[in-house]
Amino acid sequence: GILEEEGACFDCSSPYEIQLAQKVGAARDRILYTGNNHSDWELKFAVDEKIKLNLDDISQLDRVVKYGRTPLISFRVNPAIEGGYHKELHFGSKESKFGIIERDIAAAYKRAKEYGFERFGIHMMAGSGVLDPKFFRTVAEKMMAIVKEIKREAGIDFEFIDLGGGFGVPYKPGERPLDTDIVAVII
Repeated sequence: GILEEEGACFDCSSPYEIQLAQKVGAARDRILYTGNNHSDWELKFAVDEKIKLNLDDISQLDRVVKYGRTPLISFRVNPAIEGGYHKELHFGSKESKFGIIERDIAAAYKRAKEYGFERFGIHMMAGSGVLDPKFFRTVAEKMMAIVKEIKREAGIDFEFIDLGGGFGVPYKPGERPLDTDIVAVII
């Protein structure tokens, strides 16, 4: 489809979204499965379908390897940074259920390496509905510091570093749209 022709990748949150992405022509290597609290059936699905897998917790890795290996393993890191329109959509806050906290993230990659994974990515989602372009610089700087530490501790290289989304749109009178040109320059 058009999205794939333009170089888009697909971040799917369930096996059904993966199947839908494949129906519209997405190649397996352009799909990342980022679920939350995966069931064993979902983990087996990712292994069987050879889909890149993004995990929220190191304990999920121990369950994945019962079924085999995915082509690439990624973890969502919780940067303890929050931003965006609604407090309940601050995915990177200290209280968030999403992602592995910074002090434990290198251990997750070390364990993945011990299990024989050779290809790695990293993901972060700090907020939703963010209208302040400076927030994205903060997120990018934090991510790069985390990546540097993981590389030092686990000795791995990343195929991708995903800062997540969070781009906001104005909902209230007087709010200004996020200037994505500024975001592109500052990160």
